Amino acid sequence: MKEVVLPGKRRVWCTARGDKELEVVYEEIFEMHTYEQGGVRVRDGDVVVDVGANIGLFAICLLERYRDLRVVCIEPAPPTRACLERNLEGWEGREGHEITTLPWALGAREDDAVIEFLPGLPANSSVHPGDKRAQLETVVQQFTLSDLWHLNRSRPAVALMLVLLTLLIYPFRRIAYRRVVQHGMDGASRFPCKVRPLDAVLEECALTRVDLLKVDVEGAELEVLEGLGSAGLARVRQLAIEIEPYHKPRLPALMARLTRAGFESLSVQGATGTGDGLDDPYPCMLYAVRTAETEGAPS
Repeated sequence: MKEVVLPGKRRVWCTARGDKELEVVYEEIFEMHTYEQGGVRVRDGDVVVDVGANIGLFAICLLERYRDLRVVCIEPAPPTRACLERNLEGWEGREGHEITTLPWALGAREDDAVIEFLPGLPANSSVHPGDKRAQLETVVQQFTLSDLWHLNRSRPAVALMLVLLTLLIYPFRRIAYRRVVQHGMDGASRFPCKVRPLDAVLEECALTRVDLLKVDVEGAELEVLEGLGSAGLARVRQLAIEIEPYHKPRLPALMARLTRAGFESLSVQGATGTGDGLDDPYPCMLYAVRTAETEGAPS
C-alpha cells in the first residue's frame, strides 16, 4: 500500500503498483464523471450502492460534493479493499455521511469464488480472469490510433504524446502494448471470496431505496443483476453499469428487462465517447433512470 497525492491535494492510499492505473481511474471519476452520465444525477441525502468500489474514489467524489449520503461500498479483492477502508475511514469529508464497506463479490446466488488480483492493473481484477485476460488481449490486437486519442480525450497533451510515441514504434506497437499489459498482470495472485446476491445485501443493510446503483465489476455485471429480483430492482432509481465487450450481445435483453421494470430513460455510451461503442473492443456504460431527470450536470 502506498500514499498518492491526486489533483486538488487529495491524498489517497492505493495498492503498491496501482498508482499508474490510478491516474486513469481518477480521470474517469473526477473529470469525466463516467458514472454520472446518461441523466444520472446524485442529490443530497441519496443512498448509493457502489459495487466494485475499488479504493473508494467514486465514493470520495460524491462525499466531497453532496451532503448526508448513505454510501455502501462493496469490494472483494483484499489488497484493494484495505486501501478502500483506509481511504474512507480517514477521509476528512466523511462527517455527516453514513459509509459502509463490505468484503463480498456479488452474483446470482450465494456461492464461493476466487478473484484474481492484478498488481499493476488492480481495477481490472476479476472473478472471471480468463475472460478479462482475453479481453485485454483483444484490445492489444484491435486498438487504433483514433482509439488512443479518444480514450485520452480529456488529456489532449497525454493523448498527443501517446499517439506520437505509437507512431514512432508503429510496426511494433502491439508487441510494446502487450508488454505493458503483461507487466500489469505479472505477479497476479488469487484470493477466495464470498459471493452474495444483491437482494440479500439490500435486506441486510436495510436499504428500502437505492438512488444510484453503480456496478463496475470486470465481467460479473450481469451476474450482479441476476441477484437482484423484481422487488429489489423496484427499489433502484438510477443505475450506471459498465458492460464488458463480450456481454454487449446481451444488452438488448437487459435493457428490455429494465424497461419493463419502469426505467424510462436508457442509454449506452462507448469508452471512446464517439457513440455507443457496441462494435469496439472496449467496455461501454449503460445508464438507466426511472424519471427523465436529465436537466443539470455533475457539479
